[in-house]
Formats: sequence, C-alpha cells, structure tokens
Amino acid sequence: MKKCFTLILASIIVVPLLTAQAPNYRSIASEITAHASTKMQKVRAIYNWICENIEYDTSFQIYHADECYKHRKGVCQAYSELMCSLCQAVGVPCTLVSGVGRYQYGGGPHAWVYADVEKGRILIDPTWGAGYVNGSTFTFRQDHSLWFDVDPYWMIFTHYPDNAEHQFIDQPISRETFNRLPRLEPSCKNFGWKAQTIFNKFLRNEITAFPSFYGEDQAMFLDADIPAQRYLYVGVEYTFKLKVKDPQKIAIVTDEEWYTHERWQREGEYSILRLTPTTPGPLSIFYQQDDGSYGTVLGYEVLPIVHRPSRSVE
Repeated sequence: MKKCFTLILASIIVVPLLTAQAPNYRSIASEITAHASTKMQKVRAIYNWICENIEYDTSFQIYHADECYKHRKGVCQAYSELMCSLCQAVGVPCTLVSGVGRYQYGGGPHAWVYADVEKGRILIDPTWGAGYVNGSTFTFRQDHSLWFDVDPYWMIFTHYPDNAEHQFIDQPISRETFNRLPRLEPSCKNFGWKAQTIFNKFLRNEITAFPSFYGEDQAMFLDADIPAQRYLYVGVEYTFKLKVKDPQKIAIVTDEEWYTHERWQREGEYSILRLTPTTPGPLSIFYQQDDGSYGTVLGYEVLPIVHRPSRSVE
C-alpha cells in the first residue's frame, strides 16, 4: 500500500497498550463492545473507539493493524486493518477496500472498509472519521459521525475502489467518470440534498458545479429544497425552501439586497423565498450566529442569462 495523504477524540473505554505479544483482538473488541448487542452497535462502538484513540501517522511508517494498535497511530491501511480485526473478533464481517481517495487538495491511494450488519453492508472510513492532517499535524475531529454508514452515492464522490463491485451503486462508474465528479462529502445531506439524486444530476450534466460550502460539519438545515447548482441566472425565478431551528436567523444576501426572515413566506415548518435575481454577482445564504453576527452557509454566483458556463468540476 502506498502512502495515503488523507483527511483523517480520547475514549472512556480504557484498553491497555501492547507489550511484546500480538494483540488479543477478541479480548480488546469484547471490552470495547461490552454494552453493544447488535452488529450495528458493535461496529459503531469499534469505529468510535478507533476515531477517538488512533491518530494519523504523518511519518508514514505504520501500515498494519498490530503496530497501529500498539502505537495508537497509523496510515489509512492500518486504520482499516484494525477496524477489520476488531469487528471480525466479535463476529461482524468486515472487509478492507483499497482504491483512490479524493482529498481536499488532490488525491491518491486510500483504504476504507465495509461491514455486514443487520440492515446490510455499510461503508465506513475510520481514517477520515478520526480527523485530518494539515502538513505534518494531525487534528482529531470533534464529531466523527460523518464517515460512518456513508450512503454509497456520497461515498463515490470521494472514494473510488479498485474493485468496481465495492462501489455499491446501481450502475458502477469508470475511473474516468469518477475523475470528472466534484469533491462532495456526506455533509451535503445537511443541506437537504439526496445523494443519488445529486449523483444522477451530475452524470446527466444537469449540475455543472456545486455551491460553495461554509460550515460543512454543522447541520445547518433540518430540511431543505434549494438549488444545487452554483450558477444561477438573471431573470430566472428560484425557490429556496428551508426548515431551520430558528426561522428568524436565516437571510439571503445579494449585492443589492438583504432578504431577512420578514420577507420569507411561512408554510408550516418551512420558510420559503421565491427570488428572481436582477443583476449578476454573488448570492449567499446566511445564518445568524449566537453572537448576533451572520455567517455564510452557501454561496452561489448569479450570471447573465446569455452566459452558460462549460462543465466545471471545482
């Protein structure tokens, strides 16, 4: 396995470090999953423990499960091997998947896993769930749930397996098609978008580029029905339908106007704004922070109606 340049918390469960002998994975996994009864619960407990205890090896020296457990660090293959070893030790089938990962800045060889639980196969990336690397510094994530039980249609935007059967989508795609897709993470579901719908729209060229994201790790919306295309056009009406915890905190901002909550319509639990841009420029969805300031959630670009951009993979 080549080096993995990847996106990569301390646990309440205390599991002793190794001495000279190989790890007793059955004993270790049994302790980690002591309060779990179903396969799904066991896999989640093991995933959480790994994400909270294993840091990414920025020296790229540790590739296998035994050393990863001993030193509490490893690269993506080590994370994935350890996940498989612990799951299998408590009777949960877990398989390592090798392929290519698309990171924020580039891509390269990567490894992740799938596990067989009561509802079927679930995709998991314990490396990216644990945290991320900036240069030679690893940082644990505050919330590592994003990369557990990932919808295959979100996974395929960032993970391309060597074995096409491990895509787990209805019609597996080629590497060339994967290379044309943008980099989207499962956090997109926080904006109300459905993975398979977005995936199919990209394949049909109905979406050429996604809006710019801000605050991706937060569930900004409880539900949403908003444009998924970054490029909007002057003179075309767009509908923004949002369900948020506090409707008074949302706003849409253009170069010309602020559309605060007073200008939105209410339909049940949803706030709806029908907006027809009149001039080119940025259009942003803002959400008011606890300190009263507004932070950008999503950013669009309004273009003249005569301008139709070529397909972008930004």
